[in-house]
Amino acid sequence: MTQLAARVAAEGGQESLVIQVDGDQYTLQFTADGGFFTVLVKPPAGWDPQVRDVLLLFSFRDLYLVGFFRDGRWFVYDDAYLIGSGTDVPANAAFWDWLGFGGWIL
Repeated sequence: MTQLAARVAAEGGQESLVIQVDGDQYTLQFTADGGFFTVLVKPPAGWDPQVRDVLLLFSFRDLYLVGFFRDGRWFVYDDAYLIGSGTDVPANAAFWDWLGFGGWIL
């Protein structure tokens, strides 16, 4: 990955990189350095009506699943990279909590 990062830097830090492998051309897209996005997962039609939607939080930095939202709070994995998320702001303390375990499974 270091060689790839060096090539991107040499080409002006573009958001994508085009490479040739065995005569085929591929465009590699790069993720942002920071920030977060959410995905709303809805249960299929016909499932138990007590099954609720789940809002998942992902990191743009590495597309890592950071946590989920439930009952007005974000629950995040202990190994989540949260720099820039606002979790260090005391006023936000009531809106999130650590899960007590990491999300990486080996």
